[in-house]
Amino acid sequence: MYQSASHKLAPPHGHIVMRVYMIPNNLLRPANSSKENVPPPGPQQLMQQVAQLQQQIAQLQQKSVHQQQQSQTQIDNLQQQHQHQFNNIQQRQQHQQFTATNPDE
Repeated sequence: MYQSASHKLAPPHGHIVMRVYMIPNNLLRPANSSKENVPPPGPQQLMQQVAQLQQQIAQLQQKSVHQQQQSQTQIDNLQQQHQHQFNNIQQRQQHQQFTATNPDE
């Protein structure tokens, strides 16, 4: 079984994104306890769980930044290809106009 925990992130463009992380129930109670009459985890266990969750969040954020960088690189490459194609078309048109107006060249 899983319980959900939510985490709000505010991206640079201003929209709030709600991310939901699924936390296995075995992280929410000691592994050797039964499902009924489970005592709440102690402060040390809670701190461990918080540290694990913070580490997972940091890893996910790092992965997200990496994916954003890859996406930006792809966008930059496509824009560069488009600019080259545009320049080639412009040069061909200029050459055709020049040869049409100067047939002796």
